[in-house]
Amino acid sequence: MTAPCSFDPTLLTTTLDASPVLLAGAAIALVILLVLGTAARYRKVDQGYALIVNKSRVVEVFFTGALVLPGVHRAEVMDISVKTIEVERAGERGLVCKDDIRADIKATFFVRVNPTAEDVLAVAQAIGTGRASHPQTLERLFRAKFSEALETVGKRLDFEDLYVLRHDFKQQIVEVIGRELNGYVLDDAVIDYLEQTPVTQLDPRNVLDARGIQKITAITAEEAIATNALRREKQRRLRKTDVAAREAVLELGRQQACAEARQAREVASVQARAQGDTTRVWAQERIRAELARVEQEREVVLGEGKKRRQAALAQKNRERAVAIEQWRAIGARQLAHIEREREVELQRIAERKAIEHELQATAVLVRERVAVDRTVAEQQEGIEDLRVLVVARRAKEARLIHAEAQAGAALIEDVKRAEARAQAAEHLGRAAITRAEAMLAASEKQAQARILRAEGTQAERAAPGLARVEVRRAEAAAIEAQGDARARVTVAQMKAEAAGRELQGLAEVRVEQARAQAIAARGHAEAEARRARLLAEARGTEQQGLARAAIKDADATATEAMGRARAAELREALLAEAQGLARTAEALGKLDPQSRALEKCHFLWGTMAEVQQRWLQAYRNKARERAAGDSHAG
Repeated sequence: MTAPCSFDPTLLTTTLDASPVLLAGAAIALVILLVLGTAARYRKVDQGYALIVNKSRVVEVFFTGALVLPGVHRAEVMDISVKTIEVERAGERGLVCKDDIRADIKATFFVRVNPTAEDVLAVAQAIGTGRASHPQTLERLFRAKFSEALETVGKRLDFEDLYVLRHDFKQQIVEVIGRELNGYVLDDAVIDYLEQTPVTQLDPRNVLDARGIQKITAITAEEAIATNALRREKQRRLRKTDVAAREAVLELGRQQACAEARQAREVASVQARAQGDTTRVWAQERIRAELARVEQEREVVLGEGKKRRQAALAQKNRERAVAIEQWRAIGARQLAHIEREREVELQRIAERKAIEHELQATAVLVRERVAVDRTVAEQQEGIEDLRVLVVARRAKEARLIHAEAQAGAALIEDVKRAEARAQAAEHLGRAAITRAEAMLAASEKQAQARILRAEGTQAERAAPGLARVEVRRAEAAAIEAQGDARARVTVAQMKAEAAGRELQGLAEVRVEQARAQAIAARGHAEAEARRARLLAEARGTEQQGLARAAIKDADATATEAMGRARAAELREALLAEAQGLARTAEALGKLDPQSRALEKCHFLWGTMAEVQQRWLQAYRNKARERAAGDSHAG
């Protein structure tokens, strides 16, 4: 049997003391849970959107946010931001204006749902929240209405007024459409594009298009005519201004030319009188100075040529003397060398005789005697070779001197013939110049006679205009005669120059031929000398014995080398002499007396022609001044 339960008053007291704390904690926890649940069920809305909450009995619209209870409430979001609708009318569907002209237009309309609870609910109930702001839905709803508004307002205004009254056109469109559109609001409208429809896209069978085409054609024709008239008027005024300016410039130029001509005529008259004597004296002094300079240059060139020839001859004589001395020195050195070899050989023989046995004394003496005889024979043969070489060299030099003398004589003869031809050319040139001067004097006299006749004719006639005409004709005839005379003188001068140049060229050709012949003669003489030297060497070689073969080969090599050196020296000397003769002939050709004489004649003729031309110019100026004075007096 169990014991009965006992009641503890202390425990009850403790429990009663802790119950308020528990109740407070439970209340706080409950509040937190309620706040968290409410926050989780609260739905916020972005800007440009509206929240539609379907409750049990009513439908409410919120634009910031609302508490949505799952299972109890239904929430939908609607886009209420601004949307654009584009309406374009172009081509055959273009906008018809009041004046029956079609216009291609493109307008943009800005539409949005009116942000009020009533309008949002009306749009949501009529269209639905998902399709309320869809672009295709908006176009299907409002395109026809907006297009009709464009046609209505466009028919009120002419085509030009659409441009001028563009703002009014837009306002009228907005007024016709209206601000309220069954829950939607038209914020604004913009005309993006407005232009006349091309005539090619209009239908002439349409009454409105036919009237529009007629009006467009009339307006464009009038504008084209006006534009063309303005363009022609512009050209006429510009041409008129250019003509006036050109006339003024020409008039000023004429006045300036007249003043300059009068001044130049007066200055030329004074200068001609003042420069006549000065030019004459200057020409005479210049001619004297030129003649003195030419004579001095001729003397200098002749002296230099003579000095060069003397120096060339002296140099050639010195070279010949040096060559002879060189050959003599070479022969002396060879004899001395042979003598030294003989003495050395004798000393060797003496030493051998002292060393060798007595039994070989006789043989040694015989060998020594044979060696001595051989040495003597070799010495005699060397002297004979040297003598043959000297004889050949002298014969060669004689031939060279003879060839040079012949070439010099031929050169002198050619130069004399060239000088004779140049003198003949000079005489021909002088004769041509004399004839030209006579023709020039005759033409000048004819010109003077014509001028005098013109002056007499002028004095006889009373009309100043006719006198001026006659004077001008006489001046023209005088100028023409003077030009003919100058042409004839120029032709004569050119013929004389051509003849002189031809003769000078022939002389130069003959000089070149003589120079070539001289060089050929020297070359032939050199070849003959070399051949004689080789023949002499061959004869000397044939006289030697078989025992001297090796020595003779060495001698032949040395002789050939010396001959080549001598030939090179002679060739260089001949080339130098030929170059000197060429330079001398060239200098003589350049300083030819006939050429100098022709140049003097040309210079004198040019100076005389210049003086005569200036005298004639001064005489013509004087005649013109006299004619002008007579005309003013008449």
